[in-house]
Amino acid sequence: MEYTFQKATRRDIPEILEIADSHYYTFGPSGFLVSKYTYEIISGKIHNPNSQIFVTKNQDGEVVGWIILSKIFHTETMNGLTLDRFKFKNEEDKKLLTSRKHWHMEQGAVRKDMLHKGVGSFYYQSMFDMFSDHTFSSNVITKPVYNRASVKIKGKYGFREAGIFEAEEHKEIKNMQMTLFIREPK
Repeated sequence: MEYTFQKATRRDIPEILEIADSHYYTFGPSGFLVSKYTYEIISGKIHNPNSQIFVTKNQDGEVVGWIILSKIFHTETMNGLTLDRFKFKNEEDKKLLTSRKHWHMEQGAVRKDMLHKGVGSFYYQSMFDMFSDHTFSSNVITKPVYNRASVKIKGKYGFREAGIFEAEEHKEIKNMQMTLFIREPK
């Protein structure tokens, strides 16, 4: 199947939200989302200079996947979390995360009927080709539930574990652990 990878527009928002809602707190083997999105949130990210949303579309022009990239670490915070709340394996990684040539993969999802059909791999590869000189990072929940699908695709594309964030409660999840993954330019 042929796909395209392009910046999202307001016309894409309903399809982005439909995909997001289908993965919200589903905790299945194909991954899950713990952030609830609204039209206003997605629209704001489309028009924010520190974030970009890209969509993957099929031959019929339907959105089959999306990803939000953010420059959220430039102020050393991420969604209200400061970098000092992460336990880093190597403190030098903080420099990579605060670089202008860094994108944080804030969230992404694939339409459920398109899982295991190469959509996620296509948008990862398209993103890496488009920003070939950039470092990428991503947080994955690893406790109390383990987002196996997200960890697996990170390994496939050369991400390494860089740090851990632990909280008694975060986003309504008790005793949560997020693992921070980093991929440097090839």
